[in-house]
Amino acid sequence: MIINGIDLSKVEDQRGAKVPQQIKGRVLHIDADFLAYMMSYEKEGHHIPLEDMQYNCQSSIEKMRLMAGASSIFLHLTPSLSDKGGRGDLAIQKEYQGNRKDRDRPDKLHVLREWMAKTFPAKMYMDCEADDGMSSQQWAKVRAGQTDLSVICSKDKDLLMVPGWHMDWDSFELAQSTDETGNPNEFGFTYLDSSKSSSKIKGFGTKFFWGQMLTGDTADNIKGLPFACGKHLSKPKKIGPVLADYYLSDLWNDKDAFNLVKGLYEMCGKEVGFTHWKTGEAVAWQKVFISEAQLLWMRRDTQDAGCVLKWFKEILA
Repeated sequence: MIINGIDLSKVEDQRGAKVPQQIKGRVLHIDADFLAYMMSYEKEGHHIPLEDMQYNCQSSIEKMRLMAGASSIFLHLTPSLSDKGGRGDLAIQKEYQGNRKDRDRPDKLHVLREWMAKTFPAKMYMDCEADDGMSSQQWAKVRAGQTDLSVICSKDKDLLMVPGWHMDWDSFELAQSTDETGNPNEFGFTYLDSSKSSSKIKGFGTKFFWGQMLTGDTADNIKGLPFACGKHLSKPKKIGPVLADYYLSDLWNDKDAFNLVKGLYEMCGKEVGFTHWKTGEAVAWQKVFISEAQLLWMRRDTQDAGCVLKWFKEILA
């Protein structure tokens, strides 16, 4: 990787990360949207030749492959004309990714993304998001009992709800959610991270999805559950990470999590109500519950916006 004329691929890794043994057939699924953005970024007044950006991509991809112990890679990209799985039409409480409208994008982002799609094994997703692509491919391996053959590498925390192996974007650390016997655990866990000025819910597996159903996702402008209501509270209380952690602490399976979170949406609908962000019209709590789930869920089927509803039926069966 060349930064300011220095070839970082020839500099020793100061983090001391060890290269794991390669596993035959393991594929590293890379969030190439973030990689393209990162590699095409130029500070004001500082020009980086396209050839250097391309070289940096190649070096980074190869290093990630090695650190994942993968024999091959696959890049997942969301082009600017993608409909992102119709999430914009599914959103009720807030405009989906409405906080990104005025965000400046690197001048060479589109060109670099197109080059990446042509140069490496890759897919441009026109009818969903790259996150859905990574999720669906990893879910397929988990369901087939081949968890070791798929690794996701993304800066986006949303994908941590997907079972199986994940590689940290910055540290290259490999991790997955497991049960007491060491087998993959799809439900996973959550915890309250209070290491910084503002606390956050973090975790792995589908329990992290339920955490986001409560707190929402500020990165994608998803509201989540706005208020906790009920007889145990003197008045509606705004949901934050601390209160969400309290609700999540005694949950150990998806069926219980579904019933708890659905019940909280129902109480909020009855005591406070929900309105559509665009029209201001009242919306039934059931529609809001489903909408938030569809926005937050990382799909197992990229073509199916109702994928999460099928999952609901599975866990309630």
